[in-house]
Parts: sequence; C-alpha cells; structure tokens
Amino acid sequence: MKVAVILNSNAGNKKLIESIELICDRLKTAFSEVKLYETEAPGHGSEIVKEIASDVDVIIGARGDGTIYELVNAIAPLEQCPVFAILPGGTCNDFSRAIGMNQNPLKAVEQIIA
Repeated sequence: MKVAVILNSNAGNKKLIESIELICDRLKTAFSEVKLYETEAPGHGSEIVKEIASDVDVIIGARGDGTIYELVNAIAPLEQCPVFAILPGGTCNDFSRAIGMNQNPLKAVEQIIA
C-alpha cells in the first residue's frame, strides 16, 4: 500500500515536527511506499491531494484541525477516495480527539498501522 503524509509544518506544536522522520520510518515498516509532502501555504494541501489521490491508498493528514479540514474537503468530492488518517499535531486537535486518536503522534502512528 502507498501512503502519503501531508504535513503542515507551520502550525501547532513542535512534537509532531520533531518526530516526523521517526514516524515515516515506522510507517515504512508497514506500508510499501511512504512519501512526505509539506504544505507551503493555505490551500497547498488541497492541491497536493488533487495531484496524488489517485496514486495512493492512504492519505495521512499531519497537524491540526485546520489542516485536517482542508484535506478532508479536498478528498470528499473525489470519485475514488483514498483512506484518510490523522496524525495529531495542532494546538487543540478537536477532530482527532473526537474520533479517538491518541494525541501522542508516536502512539497515533501505531493506531494507523493497526
């Protein structure tokens, strides 16, 4: 399975940023291909989704509620939607809390793999 991690490196706390290499290495033990994309500005995450969605099995949104909102809205209208997962790393992470994701990114990656 091919996985794309879309990271907003400009928001939230630093714990996710500090762990992203370790997280991607861990994902590579469970998935055949893992590629990290970093957003550069608001709306860039949507552009990335449109470019890669048909080529990946899983998209992992990495950061907070704003990033997740942007990515979900880009994925929702697609005819063939990849699986979507979240690595919490924002300030509040309301959505990831509501769906039961562990707020520690290293533990959340284990939930995604499972």
